Amino acid sequence: MSGVWYMRICALATAALLCKSAYSASLDGVQQNPDPLFLKELSARIGCDDAAQWVAMPETGADQFTATLSTMKSEAKKREGREDRARSWYSLIKKHLFNTKKIAEQCRREPSAVKEDGIAMLASKYPDGLTVVALGGFGSHSGSEGTLTTSFAQWQKSNANLVASKKIDFVRVECSFSYSPDETFCADDMLHTLQESIKRQDPSGKHKLLLWGYSKGGLSAVEMLRKSSWLRDQTVAVISVGSPFQGSMLIDRMAPAVDAFVESSRIPGTSETMGADTVMKLLQMWVGGARTDIDEIMTNFGKVREGVHSLTTKSRADYLKRKLIPNNFLRSNGSKIQVFQIAGIIDPSRVLALPVMRVKGGKLFAVDHSHDPLHTAQATAMMSATAKPLSDSCVALEDALLPVEPAHGSGLDSQFLALVRLDHLGLRFHRMATEVKHGVPDHAIVDAAIATVARRIQP
Repeated sequence: MSGVWYMRICALATAALLCKSAYSASLDGVQQNPDPLFLKELSARIGCDDAAQWVAMPETGADQFTATLSTMKSEAKKREGREDRARSWYSLIKKHLFNTKKIAEQCRREPSAVKEDGIAMLASKYPDGLTVVALGGFGSHSGSEGTLTTSFAQWQKSNANLVASKKIDFVRVECSFSYSPDETFCADDMLHTLQESIKRQDPSGKHKLLLWGYSKGGLSAVEMLRKSSWLRDQTVAVISVGSPFQGSMLIDRMAPAVDAFVESSRIPGTSETMGADTVMKLLQMWVGGARTDIDEIMTNFGKVREGVHSLTTKSRADYLKRKLIPNNFLRSNGSKIQVFQIAGIIDPSRVLALPVMRVKGGKLFAVDHSHDPLHTAQATAMMSATAKPLSDSCVALEDALLPVEPAHGSGLDSQFLALVRLDHLGLRFHRMATEVKHGVPDHAIVDAAIATVARRIQP
């Protein structure tokens, strides 16, 4: 079986399980269209044909996104009870959001953005200096490299003079034990680290901050802003990427497994023992493939359990109800803080979930590097969340966005920046050496996002 045919069959099988009951999906939480400027900025960097490979949007343009979702829901509902309903959502996604040829044509019909270095554009608005703060997520403290590593290196080369003059600076901030909840530990811990770092870099306190939060890091950013008036006044904007503001479909399934491991070490309803290995694999899916320190996790498993439960849909709904207090996030001058949100949508045809098998010398063997074990976990996550067919494998689209009205009322200006065709791990925008997949234009996507923010920001 050729690799191409294998991937087609794998994609169909994955889609069939993914969409088994997804005709009943609810996407009412998606109330904003992505920013059409993002595609223009990305195409200015890599061209319309390549940009269309990485942006999910209707062929008629980003401003038709919510209307298109309504159309997709109506079309999927009509297939209820039919044999082909299992493939409905994947077919609809390909038709309405992954039509790269039509997206490229739409891109070429629109005036192109002028290619400018995104970080330099943004920094020019803040003459006293700008620091980009990369906030890691669940388990990211154990990784040697965090989100934005690729872009940090590129910006240091392309803007050497601005970096040398400290007009632009970069800092990575991790919670010292990032499995912990934000409310009870991580936000305070990260805020302390950030304040100490900024004092060393800029004793005058004039540097402004752009908070870039990957995954749980986006939640950390919001909680840090809630806790600190200093941070609210210093922050020019937040960019969240794949952040489970309203919960995670993966965590919702992980939480019972963690509870079972803690309470009885057995899978409920069976005699099978759930070992540490199983729980580690579940955690690794969220961590992003980084090697985890099992001893550290097992020693602090109570905190890990609390952290897992803090990210469930139920806990997030409770947090947003309790903490999005009217005007609570306003800066001291009364202005709102813009939160630009990037979400991911996984393409099953790009998932290397199963190995390619071949026969040689009468024996069946798996082709080296033909699959990625983490992709297998992602496929499993998609299959188990059929009611949320638009997701990055960990966080559903509707859960990656702050609820518009409560956020605005609290002083957070919630904006949907982009929907990109990447899984949750890819949203780190930094390829790890152990990953099978290659070719993602990480820095181009990041710089296009920064450039879009530079043009949309309200100082």
